[in-house]
Amino acid sequence: MDYLTRERQHLDTLISTLQKTIQEQKGERKMTIEEKFTGFSYQDNQKYHQEAVEKYGQEVMGQALERQKGHEDEATAAFNQVFQTLAQNLQVGLPATATENQEQAAKLLQAIRTYGFDCSIEVFGHIGKGYVYNPEFKENIDKFGSETAQYTSDAIAAYVQTNAEKIG
Repeated sequence: MDYLTRERQHLDTLISTLQKTIQEQKGERKMTIEEKFTGFSYQDNQKYHQEAVEKYGQEVMGQALERQKGHEDEATAAFNQVFQTLAQNLQVGLPATATENQEQAAKLLQAIRTYGFDCSIEVFGHIGKGYVYNPEFKENIDKFGSETAQYTSDAIAAYVQTNAEKIG
């Protein structure tokens, strides 16, 4: 019965978040970035996992899942923190190439390497482009703030260019 109670609470939280989102879109309220993601968790990303298996292969994704095991909340927090900070930097008008954003790109790459896979600079650049060109990624990242996906992609592109030159 405990399980059903927890599931009910989770669904109630999701419904509440969706209702608040609708109110925000109608201009009836404002939501913080944290509020927009209340009730959504690592488990909601399983669909992305299947797409990643098809794109990168089962072995790479198996290794990624092994790295994440027991660290799901940490992983979610690490990624969300980067996107939240980038959204705030965009709002205050910092250029994507600003040092603060390059630091966030480095944190994002480290999170991918820690909780995902051994990501090269080149692959990181492709991931950044995917944040804009994959409609689902774009939509989810833009929940942190309008145009955050493009801004993140631009920050990653600048980071990749700078760091590829250092390597090459």
